[in-house]
Amino acid sequence: QFQQLRFRDHASQTLLSRLTQRHLWQQDSDKSLTTGAGSKPETSRLETAIPDTQQGKTVLALLWLNPPFRSEELDDYMQRHFKIKATHYLPVTGRTSEHESIEQSIKSHDYILIIAEAWELPGQAIDALVSFIQQVDRKNRPIGFLPLDIDELQRPQSIKLEDRELWQQSLRKLAKPHLALLTDFEGQI
Repeated sequence: QFQQLRFRDHASQTLLSRLTQRHLWQQDSDKSLTTGAGSKPETSRLETAIPDTQQGKTVLALLWLNPPFRSEELDDYMQRHFKIKATHYLPVTGRTSEHESIEQSIKSHDYILIIAEAWELPGQAIDALVSFIQQVDRKNRPIGFLPLDIDELQRPQSIKLEDRELWQQSLRKLAKPHLALLTDFEGQI
């Protein structure tokens, strides 16, 4: 009978992530990011934040400042670590000339994932990009961040625990709703 139950709520997903020590979308401890006024904006729940590409959901991967990864390497990394696959990759640098292509790409995807090198912590440029995305996105799609390190062969690699904490702090400072950090805990706990 348990096979028929769907454990897609936040508590079940969190427990499953802890038990398998795999991954989860990280936000601060109460699963929301606070705004400057101290109120808590509505945030996406865990089951809507994890792209379920097996169910036909599409993922737009924005490549922040052209990280040196090939799309095949990213596909392999995301499939191995998170069981997701980007349906489209779009390089972005934060220029306003990119807004039209970003807006058009957002409309045809269910999730937005910003992939960056680990040292590229979110700052003013990413804040402006997120503000633009949230301004034009009428569906309030979750925006995930996937920071990656680079191994000696220029392939994507999981970030260190210290970097994950820095990314969490940086995303909290943006004080925007519907943001999440996709991290891989394998080998770190």
